[in-house]
Amino acid sequence: MLIYLLMALAVAQPAPESAIEDPQLDTPRTRSAERLRRMLGAEPADPLPLQSVTESIDRRHPRFRSAMLDVQRAEGALLQSQGPFDPNLIARTRTLAAGFYGYSFGNAMLEWTPGPFSVYGGWRIGVDTWDRAGIPVYYQDKWTLQGGEARVGLSIPLLEGLVTDPARTQRTIAALDIDRTEAMADAIEIQLRQQAAVAWVGWVASGRMLALERALLDIAQIRQTAIEARITLGDLPQLEELRNLQFLARRRASLENAIGSFEAASQHLSLFLRDDQGARLTAAADRVPKAESPPAAALSRNEDLLVRFALDRHPELEAMRAVIEQRQAAARLARNRLLPDIRVFGEASQDFLGGGDAVPSLEPFNLMIGVQGSMPVLNRSARGMKAATEAQVDGARADLRWAEDQIEARVRQAAARERAALEGWRAATEAVALALRIQEAEQRAFDFGKVDLLRLWQIEQETAAAIHTEVNAWARYETARAELIAAVGGQIPGT
Repeated sequence: MLIYLLMALAVAQPAPESAIEDPQLDTPRTRSAERLRRMLGAEPADPLPLQSVTESIDRRHPRFRSAMLDVQRAEGALLQSQGPFDPNLIARTRTLAAGFYGYSFGNAMLEWTPGPFSVYGGWRIGVDTWDRAGIPVYYQDKWTLQGGEARVGLSIPLLEGLVTDPARTQRTIAALDIDRTEAMADAIEIQLRQQAAVAWVGWVASGRMLALERALLDIAQIRQTAIEARITLGDLPQLEELRNLQFLARRRASLENAIGSFEAASQHLSLFLRDDQGARLTAAADRVPKAESPPAAALSRNEDLLVRFALDRHPELEAMRAVIEQRQAAARLARNRLLPDIRVFGEASQDFLGGGDAVPSLEPFNLMIGVQGSMPVLNRSARGMKAATEAQVDGARADLRWAEDQIEARVRQAAARERAALEGWRAATEAVALALRIQEAEQRAFDFGKVDLLRLWQIEQETAAAIHTEVNAWARYETARAELIAAVGGQIPGT
């Protein structure tokens, strides 16, 4: 757009009387355009592209950081859920220090439940001490030989608990919660990038409108000097000076409004533009990028591909799929708890003499096997849990179908807006080019006294309106483009 402005400024300088008959009428206007090019910053030394804004979001934006901390919470919950699968070491000793009996007991046991089965192993000892009555009858099960007893055992569920159990289900749900929170963090990042793009578009558009208002005011100020000179020479009536002063007042008011709009847009952009420490940055007007030409083709030219891509990879859908898997894990646990709890177990033990005497009642080696079973008669708790969890699974699937419909509609709506906005931008660009040609012709007619200042001012206003329309058309396209990228899932395939 600044190119258009420079073209407008190049033809806006009224030629002095001495230059009217000069065949090189463009010479004074060219010098004026060079001065205005430096003033307006047509080629900013440090432009602020959209990529610089979106890249500054990342972990520096408070909302995205909050989402990443939610991922860390889920990782902590996963580690916590693995606690029941840690080996557990138990040690206990007890000695009767005074009393009728005399005995000492000791026990060290390592228990581990790596999956559906549990194993344990350890050593225990229970011996007479103090040369008194020894171990009482009611503690005879704790009696070992002098070297103690080593034992190992195993417990295996046959039905309930074989496929899953509360601890394993919780671990599965916690692992899936990491997938869910990561997907939600991605979705929040996409949303922030879209909001940042909209803020950047508003900042650039207001910056270009600010440049336009400054250029229009500068044109009127330059013309005022030329008008005064021509009135002195008798080439223009005195009324033209008053009329131009009126135009100057209007353009000063328009410039103040443009300054306010740009400052407000800069504050909005600072919500997303941040430094390495996460502090907000305010971009100045001299960083507004120069105008671009419309692209050759729309991003949404292959709409069906974009829909398939979004349905397959959109983070919002990935998060919902993780929720479905979490509820399916809970439903599997509920169905498993309907089964009887039947377990087989076995234990092998070996006593050691340890320098003491053999005791016939304590065999040196023992092997024990057994079966244990239980099941509630009505089992209403498990049946109720099964009904509730299966309903939750069906509800999550229905939510996913609705979300998929919304994603598809969102992509197709954004694609339609992007294509329409691109055509509107192209048409507005052509209108600006035509308006500039008309203004140049009217400027020449004014220089030769064929049209009055009011006519020239009206033509300039029409050119400004055309440029305003082109800026708005560019903004609509960039906004629609950002909406389309967000609807697809943050990335357009093939770009």
